[in-house]
Amino acid sequence: MELPRGNARYVLGFDEQYIWVGAGDHVACYDLSPELKDDQRLRWRTPLQRSAGRGLLARQSLLVPDGSRVVELDRQDGRILRMFDLSIDGSDPVGNLFTDGERFYVLGMERVTALTDSRYRLAQLDHTIARGDLNARYQRAQIRVLMDAYALAADDLLYILNREQPSSIVHENARSLLVDCLLQLAERDVAQADARLLEVRRWVRGQAQEIRLNITQARLHERMGQYPQAMEIWRELALDDSGLMLPAGTEKDAALAQVAELAGAHLEDLLTRQPELRARLAPLAESALQDAVRANNSVERLLAVARRASSNPGGGPGFVGGSQAQGWGRPC
Repeated sequence: MELPRGNARYVLGFDEQYIWVGAGDHVACYDLSPELKDDQRLRWRTPLQRSAGRGLLARQSLLVPDGSRVVELDRQDGRILRMFDLSIDGSDPVGNLFTDGERFYVLGMERVTALTDSRYRLAQLDHTIARGDLNARYQRAQIRVLMDAYALAADDLLYILNREQPSSIVHENARSLLVDCLLQLAERDVAQADARLLEVRRWVRGQAQEIRLNITQARLHERMGQYPQAMEIWRELALDDSGLMLPAGTEKDAALAQVAELAGAHLEDLLTRQPELRARLAPLAESALQDAVRANNSVERLLAVARRASSNPGGGPGFVGGSQAQGWGRPC
């Protein structure tokens, strides 16, 4: 049997009737029946984004690497059954897959990862955590994040921060994951996120974490109907001048400008949706004028919003036409 030429291929596995073939951008199944011509053998073909390693054939399915994920496909029709996100272990692409009959092993750029049932793995970690292992507690927090158990993950991370040396890698990783965890929790459970916000702020280090935590706090204010407080945080982010002393075009300067633009767009959207906040536009316009020397797009937008609102305090066509009309949505 001759297969169509194209990307480099390898055999995933075969049985008496079918052969499964992997490539960099797809997985395919071919029928080995002798009565079929070569152009009739393709049974199904499932595209992949970026497969950088070899998959394997299981009893009822195929498991193949795809970027930072492992994708499980139905052997019969190529349907995607499940996806396992391994970005928890870094952003490197997943490599070759192996199995010993009990676990799946994933070869990465600098590591080998064993895939097991999450409940089984959590039970293992619980025993290690009981002996005081903080690294095991961090691994449990990572798994809980993947399971959307953000409140439990945050508690694990706070436990680490209160006991681990600040200079350790585990402490640094826990701080970073905690801020992201709280941001996700704020979208799902306001009370749980608000209860942890002050303690999380104790452990924030660096401008990037501070910005993410401020965004979290602004969203919490919005979810609780505290729009003036939320507006003030977005305003501060939009007019942040902490990157002014950096050389133009640096990576950090670009990141600050992106945050400022994001905050400006969100603030404009918030002001448009909440008419009772328009009385606060006068000081906003004054601050925007003072910082206009930056010539930042977000400042110019804020200034335009303030001018439209102050010239048309009752709302109406002069005020409507903010972020949504110009394609500026709320931050993701």
